Amino acid sequence: MAKKVKVECEFRNHEVAEVLRNFDSIEDLVRNVPGYYPMTTSKAYRLELAGLVLFVKYYQAQQDGFRLSRVIRSKPSRERNNLLLFRRLGVATLQPVAVGVKRFCGVFQTGFLVTLEERGAIELARLAKNSPGRLSDRGFRTELSTKLADAVRALHDHNFFHNDLNWRNVLIRETPELEVFIFDSPMGRRWYPPLREHRLIKDLGALDRLARVYLSRTQRLRFYHDYTGRKSLTSADKQRLAQVAVRSDIPLGQADSNKSSFVIKE
Repeated sequence: MAKKVKVECEFRNHEVAEVLRNFDSIEDLVRNVPGYYPMTTSKAYRLELAGLVLFVKYYQAQQDGFRLSRVIRSKPSRERNNLLLFRRLGVATLQPVAVGVKRFCGVFQTGFLVTLEERGAIELARLAKNSPGRLSDRGFRTELSTKLADAVRALHDHNFFHNDLNWRNVLIRETPELEVFIFDSPMGRRWYPPLREHRLIKDLGALDRLARVYLSRTQRLRFYHDYTGRKSLTSADKQRLAQVAVRSDIPLGQADSNKSSFVIKE
């Protein structure tokens, strides 16, 4: 059983590194956190260590047979690399602290990714649920649309697609300037034509899934205009938005039926 832990260089001289370098110690800490459930394939647990507030995302291999991805690169390593890519592209995200992987005969078994808590940040999905009136504030909504669109466009311009870009994977913080973080992308990767457009639509559709519950059609179109940087829609945009509507049209309760679709009528 091979165990490997990598502590990011910014934290190698911090006292927390002594704990993080020991794979078994991290496993023991996670298993003692209230709410730990052994059958969960990936879940984040909040820990306070050496004066830092950390999130440990603990992964266990799915027991569904052999997968080549479990040999080539583990989910913790992929997610860590994607977070570092986001930071290089200027997209605000969580700061990796350490990553650990346990393999048996070269096949991934368990692992963890440790990130630093972004104090005062809240998931966009939780904000919408707990404080829906916040989205009624035009100034807040406009700034959110602009900054989220800029972040998504930065990833897509680099041909990177998140693959799970929903509101629970977007963090919001007002300090007092609004900050938007994108995270939780272990399955994100670069895609090129002919599959690039399909992945783009999948990302936009994931974002629109809750947007169609809380925002009007006009407000959602504002985000798309921010994303493209254009004030008017082309015929290609209209075709794309029709596909985004199909991708986002997943029932989310009665409120969903009261919102219009994203389909642009000729």
